Amino acid sequence: MKMKKIYTDSIRQWSVLLMALLLFTACSSGVREEAEQMLMSYINIYVYPENAAVNSGATRADEGTVAEITNEDAIYDVQVWAFRSGADGTATPIGYVAHPYSTTAITSGTPLRMPFYTSDIASADTRVDFYAVANVSALNSTAQTTLSQGKALTKSALEAVLLTGNDFGTSTPVHAVPATGLPMSKIKMNQPITSSAGTLTVETQTISLRRAVSKLRLCVLRKSDQSNCQLLSFDIKNGLIAANEYLFPNEGERAAHLSLTGTEATDYVNGFTYTATFDDSEPTAANYIPASATPENFIYENWRGANPSGTAQDYDTYLTNNTAQYGLTYLRETDKALTGTIYYSLDGGTTTESADFSMEESGDFVRNHSWVVLVLFEGGKVRVLQVVNIGIADWATGSDVGRSVHNW
Repeated sequence: MKMKKIYTDSIRQWSVLLMALLLFTACSSGVREEAEQMLMSYINIYVYPENAAVNSGATRADEGTVAEITNEDAIYDVQVWAFRSGADGTATPIGYVAHPYSTTAITSGTPLRMPFYTSDIASADTRVDFYAVANVSALNSTAQTTLSQGKALTKSALEAVLLTGNDFGTSTPVHAVPATGLPMSKIKMNQPITSSAGTLTVETQTISLRRAVSKLRLCVLRKSDQSNCQLLSFDIKNGLIAANEYLFPNEGERAAHLSLTGTEATDYVNGFTYTATFDDSEPTAANYIPASATPENFIYENWRGANPSGTAQDYDTYLTNNTAQYGLTYLRETDKALTGTIYYSLDGGTTTESADFSMEESGDFVRNHSWVVLVLFEGGKVRVLQVVNIGIADWATGSDVGRSVHNW
């Protein structure tokens, strides 16, 4: 037994020496990666849309999350960077992994295997910041080019990536989820990774991606005695949507994450007009405006009073099943109060009339939220009953401060 132990120790010593020689030779020739393969460890990272079942408890909604519609949570490509916490902007990642674009959505919860060199985890308790993005094929060419640098990308360059005037919420609005998916991102800060005797120890990381856009739609109905209704179009006014928004959010802040210069003419882009005719002529048609004898019941506070155990999802489902869904649009954030105008007719299109709507406050339109404009034909005109952000509470305090920001 003694001879065997001596032999094993000798082999271990020779292995360490050989590895050191290999590392020295490789570093001197500038080929670090090949030399350090034997010193490499891995972390499995699981990437989910933020409302996935594994993360269903992370919400700011009073009564729970609101389900996505088809493909709103689909992930087609993923990139994840790991930087040492506290590193300055010139730092490059100590870990990087990517899942290239696929025309088939990645299965939620699929692990990504991120390599780390043990020599990069120098201290007994290294903290790491994770940056994750998904569906970058939906972004402008400048953002795609920057993100394609992968592990060569510095921390400051990554944080500077922008959604620009070519992405979501401009004069070419997005009314359906692109084939490349909705852009998503997430920063997960100060995560512990420890190294002891060349062994990398890390908690399994679950990174819940947050959509970088929100959605807006009109839910339309009419009073039972109101007929000959036509909804023609609506618009979002110019100068309200930011021209440049950071892809990565400033974690923990409710305000929009915008890149502003202070010049209104260049900081904001033009709005848009959505045009489609909905009416009350054919009850089986997709563009039919349904009737209700008690439209006041659709106002959230009234519905909540009649359904005290109802959830935000219940209310959203109620609107979806009992009103006409009009003008679904995906938009970027803004620090301004969104305003718009609804155009309609009550005489077969001969005369066009209008009604205005607006968000309650500046800064209300933040990423990954679902907004509804509740529209009613009644008394020979259109009334905007409510502009509601379903189920979102004010920022909590104490133990709830760390809860994620989403309801959709």
